[in-house]
Amino acid sequence: MSDLRVDAVFLDLDSTILDESYVIAASIAACKVIAAEHPELDAAALARANYEAWNEYWPEIELGWVLGNVSTDELRHETWHRTLARFGASSEELIARASEVHHEFELAEYLPFDDVVPLIEELRRRGIKVVVITNGASDVQREKLEVLGLTDFVDGVIVSGELGIEKPDPRIFGAALAVAGVAADRAVHVGDSLRSDVGGALASGITAVWLNREDAVPGPDDPAPDLEVASLAELGALLGGRG
Repeated sequence: MSDLRVDAVFLDLDSTILDESYVIAASIAACKVIAAEHPELDAAALARANYEAWNEYWPEIELGWVLGNVSTDELRHETWHRTLARFGASSEELIARASEVHHEFELAEYLPFDDVVPLIEELRRRGIKVVVITNGASDVQREKLEVLGLTDFVDGVIVSGELGIEKPDPRIFGAALAVAGVAADRAVHVGDSLRSDVGGALASGITAVWLNREDAVPGPDDPAPDLEVASLAELGALLGGRG
C-alpha cells in the first residue's frame, strides 16, 4: 500500500498524539512537592505508593471513566486517597492538595509527539479532514487537546465519554465519519492500540493504520492492521491527496 488516497484521517489521542511519558513525570513531581510540604512523608515512597494505588484502582474504574460515568476529578481523588491512606495521612485537605498539584504537573507535562503537528499541517494543506477519536472522560481528553493547542486545529473530536461507547465499537467510528462527511472507504484511522484502534477501524470498514512507535510485537490473537508505521511522518509520506 504505497499510496493512500483518502479524504479523512482519524487519529487516536493518547500515545498517538500525546506523549504519555508525562504520567510518571507528573506523579514524581507531585510527590516531591507533597513530601516537601509534609516532611513526615518520603517522596520516593509516596511515588511508589501512588503508582501501586493507580495500578490497583485503574482496573476497577477504567470502563466507568471511559464511558463518562466517572469524572477525572473522582479518579484523581480516589487514587490519592488510596495513596495517602498507606501512610495514615488521608485527610480530605491533603487529598485535595495532592490532586491539585498532580493535575498542575500533568498540564505542564502535556506535549505532543514531534511528528503530530507537521502531519496535521500537511493534511490540512491537502484538504484532508482530521478527526480525533479518543477513549476517555470528556473533561480531561478535551483539556489535553486544548493544552496542546489542537482543539481548533482539527475538524472534529469524538470522545467515548460523551457518547457512552468506546473504541473498538464501530459506532464511535461511524460518528467520526459523520463529522468528517466521508465514506468509510475514504478514511484511515491511526492509533497505537491493536484492539481498540486497529480492531475498531477494521470492523468499521476503515483502513486501519497501526502506529507502532515502540516496535512492539503483536500477539497471536491481535487484529492485523492494513498498514503499520513507526511514526506519523512515515504515514504522511504514504498519504496521497484527495481524489
